[in-house]
Amino acid sequence: MFLQKFSQKSNYLNLANVQFILQEYQNAVENYKIFLINYPNHVDARKNLASAYLELNDFKNANEQYASILSRNPQNFNEYAQYGLSLIKEGNWDKAAEILEKAIEINPKDASAIANLGIALRQNGNAKDAVTKFEKALSLEPNSAQIRLEYADTLVAADNPAKAIEEYKKYLEVNPDNVRVYLNLGVLYEKDKNYTTAIETFK
Repeated sequence: MFLQKFSQKSNYLNLANVQFILQEYQNAVENYKIFLINYPNHVDARKNLASAYLELNDFKNANEQYASILSRNPQNFNEYAQYGLSLIKEGNWDKAAEILEKAIEINPKDASAIANLGIALRQNGNAKDAVTKFEKALSLEPNSAQIRLEYADTLVAADNPAKAIEEYKKYLEVNPDNVRVYLNLGVLYEKDKNYTTAIETFK
């Protein structure tokens, strides 16, 4: 009887896992929740539930799941990193910075976590400290175009237009089709009264 009941309950997990793979996130959420009622300490199910909520932009519930996972395993770098990302997407900059600092304490060489901390700091109005985070992240992953783009955006926020122009140009060497970057460059040239270059950039 026990094996039969376990098999029935585990079917919810198997179904949820398949739905998650197929990106049927709402259906996966429902089946993970049913499974976790009976097996609340099943870490992988809770991780996938948190990830499904994140894919659905349901940051409140995603954050609750990440907090639950970390209460059971406070040294879990990946979940700290994902929790921090979810908090950034939610717009909770202070909490995101706090969580990402903890992630970096566990793994101080993860460029993505450091860059995300830079985003949280920049969005919270601390562009100067954010610049140092992006410089650290780029020292670890110098070929990351996304980190370089965020760094350039942060240099603009930190009122360093000359360096921002330099970094935007480096980004465009790898991704020459990003219209937003050309617009940003044009604005920076215009503010510098370099009108001819600004016009060429806007074109």
